[in-house]
Amino acid sequence: MTYSVRLVTSAKADVDDIFGWLLARSAKGAFNWYSSLSARLERLSDDASGCAAAREAHRLKRDLRETYFKTRYGNRYRLIFTIVESEVRILRVRALGQKLLRAGELPSDE
Repeated sequence: MTYSVRLVTSAKADVDDIFGWLLARSAKGAFNWYSSLSARLERLSDDASGCAAAREAHRLKRDLRETYFKTRYGNRYRLIFTIVESEVRILRVRALGQKLLRAGELPSDE
């Protein structure tokens, strides 16, 4: 099944924060990161249902899934999402070193 992919408000804020942080250090790095993110989002429309449950899913009692993407220099990032009918909703974008999400850090399904 092919899904539409949408970033909810909290994920958009994560993207803005990460991109801004990277941009302050390296414009090229920021744009490479964004390119890697975009490529993963595009592939997610085809393979979302095969992604594993997010590590927080059981503890938070939510049907959360996760997938990863990495930059050309090997830095990994995690997308936390849910599938609602034919839509993949990206809830958060996290760097690998960040702690697991808590209930207050997840939006209600938008």
